[in-house]
Parts: sequence; C-alpha cells; structure tokens
Amino acid sequence: NLAFAVVVMADVWGWIPFLTLVLIGGLASVPRDTIEAAQVDGASGWRVLRDVTLPQLGPVLAVVIILKSIFSLKTFDQVFMLTNGGPGTATQTLSHYIYFNGMKYGQIGYSAAVAWLMVIPMIFLTYAYAKFVFRKD
Repeated sequence: NLAFAVVVMADVWGWIPFLTLVLIGGLASVPRDTIEAAQVDGASGWRVLRDVTLPQLGPVLAVVIILKSIFSLKTFDQVFMLTNGGPGTATQTLSHYIYFNGMKYGQIGYSAAVAWLMVIPMIFLTYAYAKFVFRKD
C-alpha cells in the first residue's frame, strides 16, 4: 500500500533530526579510552561497535524508542494532512479514528471511550520512561 508507505516515510523523515542529535550526544558520552583499549586488544571496527559502543548507547536508544512509541500513539496531523485516513481506512490511526467518529459521525461518547482506551498504553509507556530516566544507579 503506497499511501501507508508515504505516511511512514514522512514520519521517519520528521524523526531523523531528533534521532541524529540524540545519538550524536550518546556517542559523545562513550569514553574514548574504552574504544582505544578494545582496539589495542585487537578488536575490529565491527567488534568495537557491537561490544563497546552499542551497549553504552543502550540507555539512549531505550529513551528514543519509548518516546517514539508514546508519540506514535498520538499521530494525527501527518495522516490528516497527507491522506485523511485514506484510501478507505488504509492509513487511519487511532487518533484519526477517534476524530472522525467524534466530529464527522457525531459519536462523542464512543470517541471519548476509545480515547480513554488509548490512554492506557500511554500510561504504561510514560511509566516505563519515567522509571528508566529517574532510576537509581
């Protein structure tokens, strides 16, 4: 389905700057002496990446994944502007579904109930994010 691919590409395009800045910050925090020690021990570039760099980027990647998951649940504007949920319902997201049922079809109560159901995964994701960010080392 080409419409869905276009929406995904637009979303990825919008997140590339944020992801790049966060990963550059994470890479800057990797101790240079650890990388040099691995290279002195004979580790190849891939081995250094796999065994030294990526494990230290784990917390940064976890934060990005949790934040992207939270923001993905509320995706509305890109779908509304690019495809308006179509063709048919091929690109309809939960936020778009709530909007259409509430505003176009007048089912305000149903839309409110579905919106509350959307809050449940957001609470768990926000809790995971807060627990991860404010953990005691």
